Order: sequence, then structure tokens, then C-alpha cells
Amino acid sequence: MFGKRHFLKPLLPFLSAALLSVPLLLSACSDHSGSSSGVQCGDQICESGLVCDTSHDLCVDPSQLETCV
Repeated sequence: MFGKRHFLKPLLPFLSAALLSVPLLLSACSDHSGSSSGVQCGDQICESGLVCDTSHDLCVDPSQLETCV
């Protein structure tokens, strides 16, 4: 029974690296709707470089609105 505990020992560096990377990955995927940059568009906030298509409440590239005028 004592010998079974040693099979995890070689994996400890990998397991600790995986556990430490989880918060970083989650923060990269989190919703940044609380940030002041961006444009409010319906119930969402458009990312930098996008504008709101108010007729559809969608974030679009500015050139998409110009071609529809």
C-alpha cells in the first residue's frame, strides 16, 4: 500500500503547472463587459474596432455598415 503513493511523485510538477494555469485560462475567457472600452450594443458590448449595427443590435466592422448605405 505504501508503494502506490509514489506513482504520483513524477507527475507533481505537471499537475502543479496545470493547476496554476487554470486561473490564467479562465481570466482569458471571462466576460470583460465591465470595462470602459467598447460600445454598448443591445445587451452586449462591442470590442475595440467594432461598431454597433443598431437595426440588428449586432457588433460589426465599420466597413459592413458603409456598404449597406
